[in-house]
Amino acid sequence: MRTWRRAFVAVLASLGLMAGAVLTAPSAAAQSPQELRAAAAAIQEVTADDGLLTPCVDLVARVVAVSSPRALQRLADNGDAGAQALMGSALEFGVSGFNYDEAQAARYYERAAIQGNVLAQYNLGGMYFDGRGVVQDYGLATSWRELAAEQGDRMAMRILGYQYMAGHGVGRDYQLARGYLEPAAALGDGPAALMLGAIYEEGLGVAPDLRRAVAYYRLASDLGEPDGQAALSRLAK
Repeated sequence: MRTWRRAFVAVLASLGLMAGAVLTAPSAAAQSPQELRAAAAAIQEVTADDGLLTPCVDLVARVVAVSSPRALQRLADNGDAGAQALMGSALEFGVSGFNYDEAQAARYYERAAIQGNVLAQYNLGGMYFDGRGVVQDYGLATSWRELAAEQGDRMAMRILGYQYMAGHGVGRDYQLARGYLEPAAALGDGPAALMLGAIYEEGLGVAPDLRRAVAYYRLASDLGEPDGQAALSRLAK
């Protein structure tokens, strides 16, 4: 992690953002050791190398199905980063027996994100970008997404690439956009490949290069993006 990002996380921790909050979710009364172990094992299983490909609410449901909402909350309140990330999702969407509460969701995400949880970093970035549960802050949104991208998360890479390509919440910078989109495409992200095709076809920050544009459009098509095949057909005329 870059030095300034370590400092960023350290400052957040020093401000007390890891402190707990009063919940509107189900009571976190004592659970059996078996229930807590089941929840912990399920959290580890559903978050291992998922790459944010499974909807968060489905991950929460899978954990609660083998334990309980109370067990998930208990682990989160005891500092388990994976549980905190899933608690954030449960509260963000109001699923699996938890009340909808975006402010509480952001607090759980922040606690997990400070510990380096990539799911929480990505989702917290989205909340800051949209101003959901927190005061809108494009700078914090970008910082959290960058932390997730540095851990190899292709969804974070893709959205950062789009931000810099479109100048959405950041200054437009095609070089930075390519810097995020290229590794995302290499990891199998179809939309990232599609955007790279457009960059090389239109010469956005680079000299137009139809050969590379076609290669990226073909990759996007192979990855299931119908617009990739449409672009190939258009260029073949």
